[in-house]
Amino acid sequence: MKKVIVLLMVSLMAASSAFAVVDETVNSMGIYFDANADVYEFVSGPYVEVPAYVMLTNSDAGSVWGYEFGFIVEGNYIAPSITLNGTGPIDVGGGLGNHIVGLASPIAVTPATILATIKVLPMDTAPISYLLKGATPNSLYGSNTPNIVAPPGDVLVGCAMSAWDAELGVPMICAYVNGSGVVATDEASWDSVKSLYR
Repeated sequence: MKKVIVLLMVSLMAASSAFAVVDETVNSMGIYFDANADVYEFVSGPYVEVPAYVMLTNSDAGSVWGYEFGFIVEGNYIAPSITLNGTGPIDVGGGLGNHIVGLASPIAVTPATILATIKVLPMDTAPISYLLKGATPNSLYGSNTPNIVAPPGDVLVGCAMSAWDAELGVPMICAYVNGSGVVATDEASWDSVKSLYR
């Protein structure tokens, strides 16, 4: 329990202003457009399917026995779908955008571990935004963070999010198709904060 509280406190302290930041905290979850968790802004034409990946980054868990998250995709798109990663995923989350997943066998953790793939088909070149949040109901009572189940298969770990509004204490948009300025880098956010005091 102490580890969960510490992780939540760290995720809240990661941003020292209302700017969104890329969180390098241990056990962070975000949405990206590449398998290395580097690309969170993507340009696409209409009617070209765009895969986005829900990813666990910087994990110290070793393996993942289950995971839970929610997401919201907003914009002009059709045909949303999700593919859950892992052996024999059983999703009791209740539908697209709310996922509470148990696995038949664990996923080995890498520096950037794909948990799920969300696919949309943009209808035009207008922005499409992705917001990652906790599942409902959340296994960590009172939390709005995504979570993983760590070894030996019964340890619930709250995850920091790649984009977080520290002032409001809520998740922020963490990825965009055909948009910009969604997530500032740590350096850009820190420079913005420092500029307020010059």
